Amino acid sequence: MNELEIEQAIVDRLKSELEDVMVLLFPDVDEFEFRDAKAAIVCRFSSARFDTPGNGATFQTTYPQLEVLVFSRSLRDHTGVLTLLRRVRAALTGFVPPMCSRSPYPIDERFLAHDEDVWSYGMTLEVPSIYQYGS
Repeated sequence: MNELEIEQAIVDRLKSELEDVMVLLFPDVDEFEFRDAKAAIVCRFSSARFDTPGNGATFQTTYPQLEVLVFSRSLRDHTGVLTLLRRVRAALTGFVPPMCSRSPYPIDERFLAHDEDVWSYGMTLEVPSIYQYGS
């Protein structure tokens, strides 16, 4: 498992499938500024859980979790946050990132805020992967 490769692969997939929306990796700074765009999607690795490896194992199944944050000035139109959540799920269906054993799947979606006319929702994705010791 390489979190950076998985994160980048998901961002690249979303960029190619949602061309009308700004899609990017979560910035290194603490705050993301949403200014001129009608909608934006940012993605970041957030955590992982691991299966218990067997004795002498050289690999371990891991479940990286990525957070996808969706920002929009609308709730319900074609670039509205609710539509974008559905479009993210559809874009990732059948897509298997490198070093992963299946497509990312959502484990939760949640309202985050409505501030200064911007709706913010979060989606947590999980994508099973294999961690090989020594890689």
